[in-house]
Amino acid sequence: MQQQIVVDALEVELAIAEYLAQADEQVEVQAAARRHNALPFWRDVGGCLFLRPDGTIWSMGWDTPELFEPVSDFKPDRGVVHAARGYASKEFPSISGLEPQRGPAAVPCLTCDGKGNIAGVTDKHPNVKCSCGGLGWLPEPSSANTEP
Repeated sequence: MQQQIVVDALEVELAIAEYLAQADEQVEVQAAARRHNALPFWRDVGGCLFLRPDGTIWSMGWDTPELFEPVSDFKPDRGVVHAARGYASKEFPSISGLEPQRGPAAVPCLTCDGKGNIAGVTDKHPNVKCSCGGLGWLPEPSSANTEP
């Protein structure tokens, strides 16, 4: 099952156009953004996540840039998507619906003690991100977290 979020498609389209107009990063990321009409919004050691105007999330690995694949809403991807959306919502505040909404059973992040940043680390190393996406909480555990 693919991760889908409710975002304003026009806001995503505008962010994609703005990204493509000023993109100066890896050729593979730019090419994927253009080819798949997708906004790159999270980069880590494994690759890049993209948001499409329909709210689906896709990934591209650095070792396999020709593969553009949907991201699952199951473990282990769910935690990565949560963190990516948390940080991306700050980078792209004009995209409504991008920030994860805290459910009633969400749990405080133990890594940052619910603060959204790792004391003594995040301030010295801004590229180090907390696994909660800067939100201070993690999605609620549920049976929807694991594949059948």
